[in-house]
Amino acid sequence: MSSRRRIPAAVKLAAVVVALAAVLLAACSSASPSAPADTRPATPARLEIIAPASGAVVEPHATLRVKLSGAKLTTTPLSGGDLPIDQGFVHLYVDDKLVSVLYGLTQKLPTLDAGAHTLRVEFVAADHAPFANQVVATTQFSVQP
Repeated sequence: MSSRRRIPAAVKLAAVVVALAAVLLAACSSASPSAPADTRPATPARLEIIAPASGAVVEPHATLRVKLSGAKLTTTPLSGGDLPIDQGFVHLYVDDKLVSVLYGLTQKLPTLDAGAHTLRVEFVAADHAPFANQVVATTQFSVQP
């Protein structure tokens, strides 16, 4: 006598119908033109790098100073819902690598090797994603040996 149980034909048919319905619903919902587009808010914020100035030659432990207008920094990340257009974070990139999230407008830079470097700061929404109108400032400078 076998220990395997037979599955009734009606149960097999029901499983096939459910699977087919799931496939059809997935196909229809992914092609639905009425699905809302994921849009990002725009911000009135402006960002400027005060120091190091473009073309400056600085020490390996330089200080970054940023001016933010039209918005303020937040310390609380948000997700979902309506994002405030006048609050967010500043992401700091050194040579195209994210190195820090700024919680103030003045911060020591990481120790940098001698030579040319590029700084980029971006004001992002409280969910850490860019605004529709990306708010970015860059500067190029050198670190003395």
